[in-house]
Amino acid sequence: MPPLAPNDRKPTAEDVELSAREPSTTFYDAAARSSLKSAELRPPTHAVDIPQTVSPPPMSGHISDSRLSLDGYPVTTRWKILLYLISKTAPWVMGGIFFMLFGIGLTQAVIFPEIYACPSSGTCDGSYDPNDNALQLLQSFITYWLQAGLMLASVGLLRLNAYQAWFILMQEGNTVKDLDLNLGAIRGSVADAFFLLFRKNNRLLSLFVLALLGVNTAISLVLGFSIVKQSGTKVVDITYNATSMFPNSDLDHLNSKVQLKAAQKAIVWALDNDTSHEGALRGSLVVPGDRSTQATNALPAGPKISGRFECEGFSNYTFDPDSSPHQWYINVADREFIANANMTLHVAMRFVNTAVTRYLWVSNTTGLIPNATTTEDGGLHIAYCAHWVEMEPEEPKKDGYDYLNANTAFTSGCDDGVGSDTCIADSVNNAILNWWGGRGTAFWHISCRGGILGPIPPSNDAEEYCPLTQELWKETTIAMLDGIMQTAPTSISSSQRLQTVVEDLDRQKWWLNAIIPAATFVLYLIGLAYTSHRSQGDLAFKKLSLDEVVRAAQTDHIHDLILTGQLTKTPVRYYSQVGFVDRHNQSSTY
Repeated sequence: MPPLAPNDRKPTAEDVELSAREPSTTFYDAAARSSLKSAELRPPTHAVDIPQTVSPPPMSGHISDSRLSLDGYPVTTRWKILLYLISKTAPWVMGGIFFMLFGIGLTQAVIFPEIYACPSSGTCDGSYDPNDNALQLLQSFITYWLQAGLMLASVGLLRLNAYQAWFILMQEGNTVKDLDLNLGAIRGSVADAFFLLFRKNNRLLSLFVLALLGVNTAISLVLGFSIVKQSGTKVVDITYNATSMFPNSDLDHLNSKVQLKAAQKAIVWALDNDTSHEGALRGSLVVPGDRSTQATNALPAGPKISGRFECEGFSNYTFDPDSSPHQWYINVADREFIANANMTLHVAMRFVNTAVTRYLWVSNTTGLIPNATTTEDGGLHIAYCAHWVEMEPEEPKKDGYDYLNANTAFTSGCDDGVGSDTCIADSVNNAILNWWGGRGTAFWHISCRGGILGPIPPSNDAEEYCPLTQELWKETTIAMLDGIMQTAPTSISSSQRLQTVVEDLDRQKWWLNAIIPAATFVLYLIGLAYTSHRSQGDLAFKKLSLDEVVRAAQTDHIHDLILTGQLTKTPVRYYSQVGFVDRHNQSSTY
């Protein structure tokens, strides 16, 4: 083990006296120096052999070999001491800070994108649900990562702490018990840290140690504020039923179960004035589900239904003035329809073809039926109209929208050679015909409640006296198609990759974790400034070692024996630390 002092040369009497007079290079106070000086004049208590080579007094002024030097000359200014401190401690501190920042950035870039709640019908390989244990695992991972980085930085900070302790010992004195409390506080003992605060010579040093413990304790608190769930968007695979079974288009299959279910849907939407049709992509072949509700900007990728009509006046009628109420007999080809003066807006089907139906419309109110002929008595308005239902091509795509693939529609009853879109339109048209009253010669009362033409009771005069318009007919076809899509059987699963709404983590608050490395860096800067200030540019700049603290705490009698060369060094164990004291060469008692 190294000697107690930097030089091994034999001290002279002048050296001993000089050492006792130099306050800046010794641990001892004035009383201790007086004792050391008087020890030279006092004979030893026991007859012992004085070795030829004697160690100089502890912490003597002869420190020329232990001086720190930068660029070949002694350290004599605070600035040079500061540079030396940085060179010895900065690699550890900055390495630990970089490690923490790297973990924070790596987590946000690699782990955050994989933590989100997958939609119920979605397939999200490799994702972690924040509603399960993903957040606990994330918090544990980043906690240990930050603690590892803080441990690296603590090596440099505790080295700085050792320099600070050296200057306190040199300038104000200290004891082994103080060191014990310092070590206990560094190991995390709250009691040791508490008592250390109340020791006058160690208060700033204690605060430095406690600040380091506080940074470590703050990790969990900062993480609690930085991990927040929010609604976000991710691109995932959504599973859906890709095939819809449409009603048979043959007129012989009117009033089928699918048609009746679709009509019931349309009635509910009309009564409630629900134009959203329970989340349907209006008039499209997309079944409402996770695709339409979770996609960020859902639009159908297939054709959409539309309706139009053309009306012309009709004058082939006979008026019966003796009837009550007045009646008109309207002849269309081989059929006769009987209308009366109480009909506000009534319709009768005359001819059905693929996706087109011809209707006879009558009204006792002017302006409700376009291009209608007014009877000679002025009591009735008559028009013969052709109503078309058709699937229009896909609309041009727009940037920023998620286009949903249209379901495949299975239909039957269409004429040979007719395309699938026409069969779909024909199926919708027949469902409307069934809803209005089926095939026959009777007039059906129609209102426009909820923006849909149908045999539903009006709630006010506006719905009773509503004009037949292109928009009303288009809305009727849309409602019926949406009703079919939500009630027709579906089958054959498929999937589509879409940008969907999910529950993930808020990245905007993740930066709060940078408080830990920032606090470490600030603590390091304060420690550098404090250590440089306490050094006062002292030539005896060095780190605190355990054997020096032990020797500084020895009694005057032990010092006397050291000065006279009657003690030699021997290792002693101080808790888990190994220090060195001087042992008497002989078996005498002192």
